[in-house]
Amino acid sequence: MFFNQSYTKFLNFLLIPLFVVSCGGGGGSSDNPVMALPLPTVQLSSSATSVEINNEFTLTWSSTNASSCSASGDWSNTIGTSGSVAITESSLGTKTYNISCSGGGNTATDSVSVEITSPPAPSVSIETSMSSIVINTSFTISWSSTNAVSCSASGDWNDSIGLSGSKTILGSEAGVKTYGVTCSGSDGSTAEDSVLVRIVPEESDTAFYGYVIDGYISSANIFIDQNYNFQQDSGEYTAVSNADGSFVIETNDANLNACLSKRPIVANVPVGAVDSTLGGVTEAYQMILPSISDAGTNTIVISPFTTLFEQAIIDATANQSSSLSVAQGCQTEGDTISAAVTQEINNLRSAIENNFNVTYDELLSDFVVNPGEVVNETAAQNIAKLFPYLKIIDTEISSSLSSIFNKNIVANVALSEDALAIIFGGNSYNQLPLNFYSIYQTEPNAAGWYRSESIEASGALISNDGKLSRADCSENDTALCDLSSLTLQNISNTSTSYQKISNFLKDDDIDFTSLGIDAGSLNVSAQNSHAWRNNSSNWQTAGNRNRECQKMEAISFRNSSVSNTVIEITYDTYSQGFEKADCENVRHYYTPVLRATTMYSSNSNSLEARYYVFDILKSGISSNLPYDFISGDTVTINPEAVVQDIATLPRMYKDLDSIRNLFTGDDYIYFVYHDNNSEVARFEAGTNPRNDMFEDLSNADVRIYGQAARDSFYNKLVSNSTFNSDVYGSSAPTNSSIIGRIANSYIEISDYVGNTELKIRVTPTFDKTSSTLDYSYAGSLNLTNIKDFIANGINGNPVFAKIWFNPDSSISKTVPVKLYLYEGNNTEVDSGEGYFLIEFNLSVSSSETGSDIGSNATQIWEIPASTVITASYTQNGTTISTQVTNSEVDRISLTDVSESDIENSFIPKPASLDLKLLNLISSVSNNIADIQSFFVDDGVYTLKLDLGSGGNSIIGFDRNIVKYITGTFKTATNPIYPINVDDYIVDEGSDTNICFTRPAEANLVQTSFDLSFTQRDRPGKGGFADDFTLSNTTVNFAAGDTQSCVTFTAVEDTHFDWAHDIFIDISSPSNDQIISRSRFKVTILDRYYPNRISWKRR
Repeated sequence: MFFNQSYTKFLNFLLIPLFVVSCGGGGGSSDNPVMALPLPTVQLSSSATSVEINNEFTLTWSSTNASSCSASGDWSNTIGTSGSVAITESSLGTKTYNISCSGGGNTATDSVSVEITSPPAPSVSIETSMSSIVINTSFTISWSSTNAVSCSASGDWNDSIGLSGSKTILGSEAGVKTYGVTCSGSDGSTAEDSVLVRIVPEESDTAFYGYVIDGYISSANIFIDQNYNFQQDSGEYTAVSNADGSFVIETNDANLNACLSKRPIVANVPVGAVDSTLGGVTEAYQMILPSISDAGTNTIVISPFTTLFEQAIIDATANQSSSLSVAQGCQTEGDTISAAVTQEINNLRSAIENNFNVTYDELLSDFVVNPGEVVNETAAQNIAKLFPYLKIIDTEISSSLSSIFNKNIVANVALSEDALAIIFGGNSYNQLPLNFYSIYQTEPNAAGWYRSESIEASGALISNDGKLSRADCSENDTALCDLSSLTLQNISNTSTSYQKISNFLKDDDIDFTSLGIDAGSLNVSAQNSHAWRNNSSNWQTAGNRNRECQKMEAISFRNSSVSNTVIEITYDTYSQGFEKADCENVRHYYTPVLRATTMYSSNSNSLEARYYVFDILKSGISSNLPYDFISGDTVTINPEAVVQDIATLPRMYKDLDSIRNLFTGDDYIYFVYHDNNSEVARFEAGTNPRNDMFEDLSNADVRIYGQAARDSFYNKLVSNSTFNSDVYGSSAPTNSSIIGRIANSYIEISDYVGNTELKIRVTPTFDKTSSTLDYSYAGSLNLTNIKDFIANGINGNPVFAKIWFNPDSSISKTVPVKLYLYEGNNTEVDSGEGYFLIEFNLSVSSSETGSDIGSNATQIWEIPASTVITASYTQNGTTISTQVTNSEVDRISLTDVSESDIENSFIPKPASLDLKLLNLISSVSNNIADIQSFFVDDGVYTLKLDLGSGGNSIIGFDRNIVKYITGTFKTATNPIYPINVDDYIVDEGSDTNICFTRPAEANLVQTSFDLSFTQRDRPGKGGFADDFTLSNTTVNFAAGDTQSCVTFTAVEDTHFDWAHDIFIDISSPSNDQIISRSRFKVTILDRYYPNRISWKRR
């Protein structure tokens, strides 16, 4: 029979008991097998796996084949082999319950875990049917709770209340009332909530009710700012806020109340006031509501959010030259400002509502009672953190200005409108931009002029810890980025835009009858401007203009007494500086421009004459060129005198010759022709006619020079029928007097020791009053050579002067020449002194190749055949003269000095003319006993070349118009040759050797002398000590030395200083040495604008 394995095991199981019985009965042997007992089992379970503390749950268990069971772990009950038990735990955590059951010598176990948890916290919410009510109005409070076992009322009600419900309350007392509910949970924990209800008095036509809120602020000083000056003045209505921030201002005057409702109300929060949220106030500040009536509510709220509208007042009062009195605040003047404030508020309101999704009503609300997502107490506190620093700034600037002008001045510092984007942008911030605008007025000076001044700044950042910075600070750019000193200077420098404008006014009539003017307007202004541009990018890089400091002062007069014609006369000084974070460190160089414009109103055409002045102290245009119009609190100028001075200047193109004769140095005029208000052409002229420049703006790349320029501008004016000969004359201007320009800063005198030529350089001085260029020589010339020159002419060893000269390109005329030689050190004839005079006419003819700036000129000087040359000697009133008729033409041909070969570009010796002049002297000497005795040992003589009396001139190297050339010199048998030094020109940022020289034939003993600097010619072209350095301030010559040099370094700076002059003083040399001059000049050419762009040194 076949059985499977499972069936076999089952059969064995059935047979085991039988086997045990049969084998073990009757006291059988212990070797007989025994039947095994079944194993015990146990199972434990919980009615819950998680139970709140102190709540009951049940453990249940059962077992099999067990005779006993025991409990362990987090229970220790005595238990049977089955059953259940209720458990209540009083501590939190995971509880483990173990069971162990035994039977037949074996044990079975089981366990279960239960998490004991806290009960849910209680919660409660309370609401009010109305957050703001008029007194004696009812409202309803509703509340509900969860997980609570009891609730109680607190605050301004103490009713017994249930876990939820509602209650109607009558608001019988004004103020902000708090209604709170506190609910307790089963474990003793609590929850609370509250609502605020503002109960306001009934509307009054004589009183103002309101609150000061950051949290609710007690002890704030409230006043209605009747005259818009942000200051509490005598006569203005005031109050002090209560513990809940409320205040009442009672006027008892409905009419006055109507006025004051349209005025600002200000809260000054002093140190010691209490903020209901933040506690005691430690830094005073100010908050404002710009217009009570514009708030549109009976209850006033003054808060950080309403203060954001302060800019409306600043903008509305921008044109108010002085503060109103309190009385004026409720008169026409105040009403005018009120209307402007309303308009500014409406503009600002629209901007906020459109750009930031914040309503005007939200900003004016009690955000403690009704907090919003943006307008809430936290946001208000962030804004208010800055207010103490704004007040410090306001006080600092106001006090400073008030002290200067000896009157009360308010700076009006506020957060800028740009701050709104940051405040309402939704991101955290620790800085906000601020701005301020202030306007004030001085008392009249002796001439009746007074100043109305405004200051406006914007873009500086103020941090919540009171630090100023500019807007573009970065890790790599920290200039002006952490300033704790809240001064006007620091604000002006950190502001992205800063502008101070002064307007000078006079209430009395201005008398211009001496000019034939009986109607017109006179305006005077001064302006300082600072700017950071293009995010301050690379502002410290040379030549970058993203940081600029500007200064300009101007006087302008307009007159329209002639029909269809307006005359406008303007004087302004403008200077600027770059790359300076602090504009106080900018050095201003004054380059005034005088404008005289004739405008024809019928067709908008005009001719403008602009006089440019590069040296305010040495200009020939006017001696009345003011600068720095302001000193302290007064106007330092008489604008009428300035205008009259400018009005007398010629301003028509036909007057070009007269205009040119006014100039000295780099003075020049710029004619601008406007057609239909647009610039059409320009003409520029300085002292040198050859540099006259014409620019047709239809082809601005083309510039024409010299006579071609004068012709072109004339033709341009003639082509417009608006102008007539009163403007342009009968023909184009020509150069009829200026022969050319000296092309080097010195001349070179040749003297001889034996046959050795000595080259002696002489640098001239210029006297503007007499138009005289003086080449006086400090040493002495060899008397033997002088006498040899007289006796033998140029065939011996003549004293000869090399002069470098660039001829004019257009002049052709006869030039009368007078040469004087005086005894003594001047051109005055003293008793016993005599002088020579030689007179002749010089024929000058000029030509030019090209008409651009690189053109070349040629000039021929001739004394034609048959010309009569007169020579005379005068002494003690007696004159002896003689005449010579020139038998053949004498000619010199001159061309432009070659910059590359200046050594050989001087005026050549005219041999035949020299001989003729010597013959003249010889002819005169026949009638004078031994003319050679005119020159004596240690004699002093002065030579004079007179071009001016014949109406002619030349241009000196420094661009002055020269009519006379003089030179004083000594003669000696044993001449003394001085140490010499030239003037120099050097580019900023470069250096040059300043070399002092003496001839080898001089007395070469050891000597030394000192160099020193004294500032001169300021506010003209004079430089400063920090513009340069010297390698040594002592010059030493060892015995036998003929040259000693020091290095002059022109410091590269950020000043906009054009071409500025450094004057170095020289002390007297030791060991009886002499020096040719006591001072020399180094001209530094600025890296920005070293000279006029169209002018060439020719």
